[in-house]
Amino acid sequence: MPMLPIARRLLAASLLALPLAGPALAQGELAIIAQRPASPDQEPFARFTRETGIRITFVPTAGNAAVQALSTTPRGPGDVMLGTDASALAQLEAAGVFEPYSSAATQRVPVRFRHPAGLWTGVSARARIAVVRADEQNPPGSMAELADPRFRGKVCPTAPTAYNLSVTARMIGLLGEEGALRWAKGVAANFAPDVPLASDFTQIQAVAAGRCDVAISNHYYLLRLGAPSATPEQRQAAARLRVAWPDQGDGQPGAMLNLTAIGLIRNAPNREAAARFIDFMMTEQAQAEFSGGIFYATLPDAPVPEAVRALGTPRFDATPVASYGEHREAAARILREAAWPMPPRR
Repeated sequence: MPMLPIARRLLAASLLALPLAGPALAQGELAIIAQRPASPDQEPFARFTRETGIRITFVPTAGNAAVQALSTTPRGPGDVMLGTDASALAQLEAAGVFEPYSSAATQRVPVRFRHPAGLWTGVSARARIAVVRADEQNPPGSMAELADPRFRGKVCPTAPTAYNLSVTARMIGLLGEEGALRWAKGVAANFAPDVPLASDFTQIQAVAAGRCDVAISNHYYLLRLGAPSATPEQRQAAARLRVAWPDQGDGQPGAMLNLTAIGLIRNAPNREAAARFIDFMMTEQAQAEFSGGIFYATLPDAPVPEAVRALGTPRFDATPVASYGEHREAAARILREAAWPMPPRR
C-alpha cells in the first residue's frame, strides 16, 4: 500500500529529529595537558562532551606529561593545564604557561585556592598529614614538632617529590627562612636510618609494620591503602593506622592543604572552549566527579566525600596556597642545606 503524503511528511520530520535526541552536536575541540593521567572517557570530562559537544583530548607528550609541561612550555597545542602542587604551579607560572582568566564561576572558589592574578583556580584539594599507628599515644601535634628530638630515628624518610618543597615553603611562611632551616635540619636528623627512601604509599605501610613511627603523607594514600581494590595485606595495614591531624591546637594554623588547579594556557587555540570548561569545573558536580571520592572539593559548599570524612573533621590552614609557590626557590635551597631528598630537576 503506497505511503500517504502525510505519512511521508511525518517520517521525514522524525528522521530529521533523530540527531537531536543523541549527544550534543559537535561544537569544537579542547586539548588538556594534565600532570596526572586522565582519559576523556572519565567523568567529568565525558559529561562535558555530552553536554556541550566539545571533544576533549589529552595532549600526548614524550615520557611524562608533568615532566614535559614543567620543563619549558607544554608540547603541542594545549588549551588548559591541570597542574598539581603549589610548587609545580609556580614553576609553570615562571615558565609563562598561563594566561589570566577570571569569571563569576571561578570567583565562587575561595581566594586561598586561587592565584592572585587569576592564572589558575583550584579544583580539588589534598591534605598533607602525619600518619601514625592506631594505638599511638603521643603523636606529633604539629608539622613543626616533627623536628623535636623525641622523634629521633622515628620519622619515615620522605620521597623526593615537589610536596617537600610546598611543605617547606609553608614552614617559611610560618617560621621565616632561618626557622624553616632549623626545622628542616631537625626533621632530617629524625629520619629513620634503616628505612629506605620511598613514596608516601610505601612509607605509611612502613609505619604499620613498626619500622618507623610517623610518616608525612597526602591523606588519600591512606584511603587507597584501605580501599576494596587494595590487597588483603594492604587493607590490614590500613586498619593499623590513623591520621594525626597536625596543627589543630589553639594558636596553630590548621592542617595544610595543597591543590590540583586548572589554568588557561597562553595563546590557547580553543580559548572559548577552554573558558567554558574552566567554568564547568567550578560546579559541585564536576568537582565531585573529579575527586573520585578521595579528594576535597574547593567549592565551599561542596560535600566532603564519605571516605574522606571518615578520616576526621580537621581545621585547615587558611593561608593562600599560591604563597607556597612564592617560597619555592628558598624552600629548595633550605632542603639542599638540610640534606633532605630533593625532587629531580625537570
